[in-house]
Amino acid sequence: MKLIVTADDFGLSEGINDGIVGASLNGIVTRTSLVANGPAFDHAVSLAREHENLRVGVHLTLVGAKPVSNPVRIQSIVRPHDTDFYANYKQFLVRYLLNRISLHDVRVEFEAQMEKVSSTGLNINHLDSHQHLHMLPGIFTIVVALARRYGIGKIRFPRCRITGSMSAKEALLTVLCGINRRSLAGTFEFTDCCFGLAESGNLRKSDLLRFMSHRNCGSAEVIAHPGHVDEGYRTRYGHWRYRPEQEYAALTDQEVKDSLRIKGGELIF
Repeated sequence: MKLIVTADDFGLSEGINDGIVGASLNGIVTRTSLVANGPAFDHAVSLAREHENLRVGVHLTLVGAKPVSNPVRIQSIVRPHDTDFYANYKQFLVRYLLNRISLHDVRVEFEAQMEKVSSTGLNINHLDSHQHLHMLPGIFTIVVALARRYGIGKIRFPRCRITGSMSAKEALLTVLCGINRRSLAGTFEFTDCCFGLAESGNLRKSDLLRFMSHRNCGSAEVIAHPGHVDEGYRTRYGHWRYRPEQEYAALTDQEVKDSLRIKGGELIF
């Protein structure tokens, strides 16, 4: 299996940033996704410049953060009488299904996020999004256009292996992946399957060993959220109930690294 291991949320806090870099240097993380509107964005950029082997993509964000662009210009995607996005994908999805989300507003915000990352001079390796909202019809079209504009050839496809225990969210994402994949006609790179959706924020060593045992995926992406919990992260994102320290330990575990080598797995970007 060719395996991409992506650490999301680069830029949320300095502790998370340090943990992601550590999981790359000492573990199996091969790339990370940078949050343009993350409170520790500048710190993340500085680390990325120091560690060029860690490939950096853009973690496009429409919920749970402050916008990069002027909130007055994107009123359909910010909360009424506020300057923040809606809290999570559920709130966003309700508005999307009621046709209350302006794709123009999404485009304006995504363009601002892309420009902010691009202006740092970092080479953008891939695109994905917080809570996978880039897979929604209309929004996916915007992301593809941005990828072409910036010369980015890799987009995350959160496609799960079909099983009887799939959640509704996993099933929906897998269906959307199938639809969106057909529209690309081979112009972008994406993996055959994706691991870590059900375990999001709570990845364990046993999960990684289980992922590596699958033989029917020629290539796969593991979505991870490692890091070191600091006060900034605890204050702003503690309500997510993620376990970054647990994920860091799993991704740097010697048995995990040995298992990947023994099974002939290849880490890619």
